[in-house]
Amino acid sequence: MRCRGGANIGDGSLGRDVQNWAVEYQAGLIKVMDATGLVQYAILATGVLGVSLAFDQNMSPCIAYMKADGARLYYYDSVLPGYTTLFFAGYDSCRLAVDKLDSFFEGQSDVMLAYTVGGQAYFRQQRDRFNIQYPIGPAPHPVMRFGPSIENRLQLQLLTP
Repeated sequence: MRCRGGANIGDGSLGRDVQNWAVEYQAGLIKVMDATGLVQYAILATGVLGVSLAFDQNMSPCIAYMKADGARLYYYDSVLPGYTTLFFAGYDSCRLAVDKLDSFFEGQSDVMLAYTVGGQAYFRQQRDRFNIQYPIGPAPHPVMRFGPSIENRLQLQLLTP
């Protein structure tokens, strides 16, 4: 999975539309790699079925990943302060995206988590510390993609059988 991000982890000074970043799961590690393929960040996790990546305004990685029992969301919580992992039982799928990448909106942008559970799609946002569930609508299939369209509108694409 790929997403746009800044020049370096922890450095949001150039914005979040500088280079492509990738995330992959391999041998118990979720790895975040820059455009050259160099691993810049990693977390330990076992039994990961799928992974998604986004960066907050400070270029802190937000990593959502699926396991058999539900979803996990690893992110920097400024209230703690520090990284934390939230667990969401029973989720069928999850994906991360940033709602606005334009530098004009950077101070207002947010990391969004879209997911499906029980045939419905929902989202959570970082400004609420991912604590509030907002309904999107019926979703008979898992989330396949989530992110801005060509028109810069946030879109959700469901996996079709």
